Amino acid sequence: MRLSFAFVVAAALMSGQMARGAEMRHFQVAHWSAGAYTNDSTGAFSHCAASAVYRSDIGLMFSINRDFHWSMGLFGADWRLPVGTRYPVAYSVDQLPPTRATALAILPNTILVALADSSTLFQQFQKGYVLHIATAKRVFSFNLTSTSKLLPLLLECARNRGKREVATSNPFEANTLKPSAKSRADNNAEATAFA
Repeated sequence: MRLSFAFVVAAALMSGQMARGAEMRHFQVAHWSAGAYTNDSTGAFSHCAASAVYRSDIGLMFSINRDFHWSMGLFGADWRLPVGTRYPVAYSVDQLPPTRATALAILPNTILVALADSSTLFQQFQKGYVLHIATAKRVFSFNLTSTSKLLPLLLECARNRGKREVATSNPFEANTLKPSAKSRADNNAEATAFA
């Protein structure tokens, strides 16, 4: 099983979908492999997610679902975790105090941590340099390279329901997207509160 597939499954599970989900579109941000995904059952937009594999062979993933809930995940090819088991973890960005959280094993080699809907936390991940995640036996450290570009693009991807916003060739006309069931004002309000 490829790492990117595992993270797609992880993101789908975090968004409440048990199916893997079809990829609507793929995009790359530095070393992050990202995409927008649908729910296999309904075909509706599900989430946007990105993953990167580090030299330690541990992968890190971020996901923002259709309701603007976000999460991070970890993947280790040699992990053997009982699916459904919860583990206490603590994470911190740079030298900030650690935050206690619960990691859920959603695959034998993948855990997810739901992150608080906090603009301050989002900015910490976006502007930070190093993420530390402490488990019972180990501390994992990840350089947050390019998260300043990645996280806003994931948020924009979720706000646009996975559709790519195409720039107009007219510099005097605003970019337009077909409105979703929610109004653009509602989406902007949610995104502003989130970011």
